Amino acid sequence: SNGVGRFKTECLVAMKGMDPNGNTGNIFFPTGGEPSDITLSNTSVANGAIGNSGVTTAVGVAPNGDTLTYSLTAQASPAIFVISSSNGTVRVANGAGVDGTIGANLAISITVSDGMYSFEKAFNLLIT
Repeated sequence: SNGVGRFKTECLVAMKGMDPNGNTGNIFFPTGGEPSDITLSNTSVANGAIGNSGVTTAVGVAPNGDTLTYSLTAQASPAIFVISSSNGTVRVANGAGVDGTIGANLAISITVSDGMYSFEKAFNLLIT
């Protein structure tokens, strides 16, 4: 794909450019279409939650409506959570469990990508 239709709902900034051979032309830069935020449907997790328990769903914001993929880019070790790359659902990993102090936070970072741009955001999940 040459990306021409990709920016149909975005603004383009055009600049005159010159390649190393002296050829000139317009260079187009898309603006405003990259993912710009992530929200969570829930920011707490139950103490004692076991593998495959649903925790929250990440929702990425992409102004141009692109299909987004999700990944966990940081969390405590050993890994407690997994995320669905296609829909942002965060679950307790199989074989893992939440065993912590009520009132403590578990830090995670989630990255959302539209295949061209990405956005990362850190969250604290409160143990309840």
